[in-house]
Amino acid sequence: MYQTIHLIFFLCDALKPLTTLTMIFEKNKIDLSTIKPRKDSTISDLTRLKEIEGPSTRKVVKLLADLDITPTEVQIGAVKAAEQEFIDNLIHHINIRLASSDIIDNMSVFNMDEKSAFYGDDEIMHLAEHFKMDVDKVLYEWDRLKDAVSTLDSEVVSGPVNLLKVFQKMKATTGDFGADVEKLCTTAAVIPVSTAEVERVFWPAPRRTCATDLKLSQYIIS
Repeated sequence: MYQTIHLIFFLCDALKPLTTLTMIFEKNKIDLSTIKPRKDSTISDLTRLKEIEGPSTRKVVKLLADLDITPTEVQIGAVKAAEQEFIDNLIHHINIRLASSDIIDNMSVFNMDEKSAFYGDDEIMHLAEHFKMDVDKVLYEWDRLKDAVSTLDSEVVSGPVNLLKVFQKMKATTGDFGADVEKLCTTAAVIPVSTAEVERVFWPAPRRTCATDLKLSQYIIS
């Protein structure tokens, strides 16, 4: 009984940061720059649980006392070891699934948040190196792109999809002046990071927000 109770409350703490991370991918429009910080924050929160009990797990002591349950040292050790292994495996799989978070973070440069002279140079350089492009050529194209869109409204060039539309319009008058940067922008535009549209395919009913209060009490513990 002790193992079941402790693990349930522990999962409440462990899955909370994971849920927050998952919710990022359930939006139609995702800010790529938020993925890596949220990943790092999630791993930090999970790592902290290995040393300090979460708010839900801290309630176990009182619940055990109310139920007159006294765990043995062997039980306590076994549960602690299982929880530690769970966190280690969870962090491992997060790192595997988001192994390219640094590259995705660099691709947020196509949000065109600034119009300064050196905006995005470091990010573009890292992307060029990752995709084995000529760094100097890509940086030159990037500077030309920034000059070309400097007078446009920020909403017109915000995000890789909008930026690709600008590329198409400019080709008609200026020609293909940024083939490599356009490839990088296209890559950023087609990264399948959002699950929102896929979920809607399998969930035709209107979404409803509901508050569910789950309480573990002596009446539901057998």
